[in-house]
Amino acid sequence: MSLAQFSYPLTVREAHLDTFGHVNNATYLALFEEARWELVTQRDYGLDQVRNRQQGPIILDVHVEFRKEMKLREQVLITTTLLHYEKKVG
Repeated sequence: MSLAQFSYPLTVREAHLDTFGHVNNATYLALFEEARWELVTQRDYGLDQVRNRQQGPIILDVHVEFRKEMKLREQVLITTTLLHYEKKVG
């Protein structure tokens, strides 16, 4: 598994849908956050280490381009790729 890429499989559930049966735009961000913490945890850098080191993965910018609707019970794969890294910002 590359350090620069991580994939997180999930199934679209009823709780992800709005009243029109669509995945709500805010839900996409929550799913991305779920995948991000799975990445952090699987790389042995969980919440305890983030707190102890006072250093961890911080999201500075989010850009989402909605290309296709996700449907109920659909199997999807969230893939994260590291594009750039700076030791500390701010």
